[in-house]
Formats: sequence, C-alpha cells, structure tokens
Amino acid sequence: MATPASLVFDIFAVDRASAVFSRVGAAATLAGTESETGMARVGAAATKIAAGISIAVAAAAVLSVKMAADFQTSSNLLVTSAGESANALEADRKGLLAMAGEVGVSATKLSEALYIINSAGIHGSEGLNVLRAAAQGAAAEGASVETVANAVTTALNAYHLPASEATHVTDEFVAIVSRGKVRMDELAGAISYVLPVASAAHISFAEVGGALATMTAQGTSADQATTYLRQTIGGLLNPTTKARNELLG
Repeated sequence: MATPASLVFDIFAVDRASAVFSRVGAAATLAGTESETGMARVGAAATKIAAGISIAVAAAAVLSVKMAADFQTSSNLLVTSAGESANALEADRKGLLAMAGEVGVSATKLSEALYIINSAGIHGSEGLNVLRAAAQGAAAEGASVETVANAVTTALNAYHLPASEATHVTDEFVAIVSRGKVRMDELAGAISYVLPVASAAHISFAEVGGALATMTAQGTSADQATTYLRQTIGGLLNPTTKARNELLG
C-alpha cells in the first residue's frame, strides 16, 4: 500500500513530468511551425528561380529565332543581289555556320561580308575561302570582317589575282598595319583609291604597301597617304608636257 509520502512523491513526479512534456510539446510545435515556414520560404525561392529560368529560356528562344531570321534574310541576299548561284546557297549557309564557330563572328556578320565578296565576282567555295582569309585578318587586327573583305577583294580585282591569293593579300594588309601607324579599318577604307592606278602602272601591291607603311609611320593618315601616292603614280602615267620633255631630254 502506498504511503502518504509516496503519494506526494508520485504526484510531484507526475507534475514535473507534465511540465517537461508540455515544454517538449511546445518546442516541437514551434519547431514544426518554423520548419513549415522555412519550407515555405524555400518553396517561394524555388518558384522565383524557376520563373527566372523560364523567362531566360523564353528570351533565349526569342533571340535564337531572331538570329535565325536575320541569317536567313542576309544569306538570301547573296542570291537576289550579289550574284551567287541559288544552287550554291545551301553550301554557303553550311560554310558560314561552320566558320562562325571557328572565327568567333556571327553567321549573319559573315554573310554580310560574303555579300561583298560575291558582289566582287567571287562565288561558291572560292568566296568562302576569301571570306575565311578576311575573317582571320580582321580578327588579328580588331577590324570588321566586311571592311577587310572589301579591301581584299579590291586588291584581288585590281591586280587580277585569283581567289587563292586571298590569304597572301590579307597578310600584306596585316604587314602594312604592323609596319606603319594605321588601323586596319582606316587602311581598308582608303586603299581602293590607289590600287587600280598602281596596278595600271605595274606597281606591285607589295610596293604600294611599303610606301603606305612608310608614310603612315611618319604621321600621314591613310587617306592622305593614298591620295599622295595616287597623285604621284598619276603623274608618272600622265606626265605634263614639261615633265615629258625633261624625261625625253
């Protein structure tokens, strides 16, 4: 039989245990609430991240569609305006897309440069070879591919050179820039003023390049240098009466 003392002890123990259980229960409830709150926060964050990813994917998809449309339009112009054969267009597009990954220039920009090359009368695989040379030269000197392609084709046509000489011609342009004090874009924009006259006078492209490198190195701009050189060559081709008499003695 329980004694009064033991009953008091049991009651005291039960009371203490109840208090402990109450605190444990309260703590568990709080932990559960905090866990639910934390999970809710994680869920909200995940929702925001997913929404952001969805927006980024959608934007990328829209951009990709626009880039594809731009490429389609620019490459169509090769046939409709630059004289390229419709039968060569598919090969051109494949070549442009492959080259874009190699030279780090968009296929659309390469297509715009190929337009210049095709317009100069260079088509098919030869056009792509000239484009590759121009793209490499542009990358080496930080110039636009279209500008370099324009200059290279001007030199090829002025000197009646085959497309296979495109790499050599591009190297000559790079050499002028390295020896002179001129940017590739500036040189490419001015070179067309002198090359046809130089070719007619049987002055080689290398000789023209050497003269331009020397003049620009001394502070003459590319525009001024090509103007002076053209005038000098023109004077040799069409001397004045006084100059002709002096030459003839």
